[in-house]
Amino acid sequence: MKTRNALGLVSVAALSLTALLPFAASSIAGDSNGYVWHYRPHNKSVYQPHRPRYDRVYSYRRRHNHDHDRDRDYVDDKFDRDRECKPPLARTGGEAFDEDNAKQRADLAWQEEVRFLWGERYMDVANAQRARYECSRSSTNESWIGKAGERIAGDAAVKKRCRITALPCRGERDKADKRDR
Repeated sequence: MKTRNALGLVSVAALSLTALLPFAASSIAGDSNGYVWHYRPHNKSVYQPHRPRYDRVYSYRRRHNHDHDRDRDYVDDKFDRDRECKPPLARTGGEAFDEDNAKQRADLAWQEEVRFLWGERYMDVANAQRARYECSRSSTNESWIGKAGERIAGDAAVKKRCRITALPCRGERDKADKRDR
């Protein structure tokens, strides 16, 4: 008889615990209809090193809805249309007798590397930001033929090489009009 009562009590206790388990899980997870433990920073008190700086209270805290797009019938894609830039990239071009040709060769080397790393959308130098060129002399002309050529042709006998450093950026995308659709 005592075993039956003991088994009955155990089964009743187990059923009541399983019935209360969802409430316990929601209170552990913090889902208690907005009531949570939090600190109130606006209740400042005199500094006391043995006490916490802010009062810890169990009260209602309003939940913030960060998913605003569901409330609207449109989506503002302004940020999607902005320029997207990648990290800065530096490349050195080939030698040329003219500084303009050396800059063009540096541009081509930069475009090849950008296309390999991030694709064709980013390889236009016109869309790049903070583009800088460093051009310098690359040939020594220390032979007697080189020195003679320098005296005859002047600065045109010296080869130059340029290095470009720029942030590759994707071009701005326009919003499609109704006639474009």
